[in-house]
Amino acid sequence: MKFGKLYRATIDARMPQWDAHMVHYKNLKRAIQQALEARAADPSRPAEQLLEHFTQLLDVEVARVNDFYMDRIEEGVIILTALQQQGEVILATTAARSGVSLAEQRHKCKQSLVTFHLNLLILQNFVALNFMAIAKILKKWDKRTQLPLRTEYIGAIVELPFYQCQSLGQLVEGVESAFAVLDKNPAPSQSHTNACHLSAHGSEQWTTSQQLQQPQQHATHTIS
Repeated sequence: MKFGKLYRATIDARMPQWDAHMVHYKNLKRAIQQALEARAADPSRPAEQLLEHFTQLLDVEVARVNDFYMDRIEEGVIILTALQQQGEVILATTAARSGVSLAEQRHKCKQSLVTFHLNLLILQNFVALNFMAIAKILKKWDKRTQLPLRTEYIGAIVELPFYQCQSLGQLVEGVESAFAVLDKNPAPSQSHTNACHLSAHGSEQWTTSQQLQQPQQHATHTIS
């Protein structure tokens, strides 16, 4: 399957709600064709003009992806802090009293952590898929126009937050740590907690849209 079709299918299956924030790969392919046609119509047209125009189009795409990523990170920090505080309250209450209602609160908090973790995995996929689209379109540009751009452009965007993903990695670690704290301090009632065990290995199976739908119905914290 060609990358364009695979790219479209992956968006539709895993992150349709974020479609508007993805790299518009098809539009960039069309821009390459238009550049070729413009050069054919006017061979004297400076190559720098074609490069500048295409670079500007790419800049818009990259900025949209990076801005969306940063918004999700800011939102994620707020969500994680709230869940950590909720977990601390539950643990403090556990030391003072026990009961089914407390076990249910613990279960809901853990379930929210699981769902948030799944959303972070989707954000990781979002980053990887968009960077792949950028790399692919730059390779296509270099090959079809014979105007080198790929190496220089990728060398510039690797400094952007969405590429480095440091904050996203910290959020993932924070969620896993918060879950581990709740999991190591079981409530007196164990009727629900074992069903929500979170691990890096087990969470990978939740990256498809069908598997993600059911837990999201019960979640109290999600990335929009």
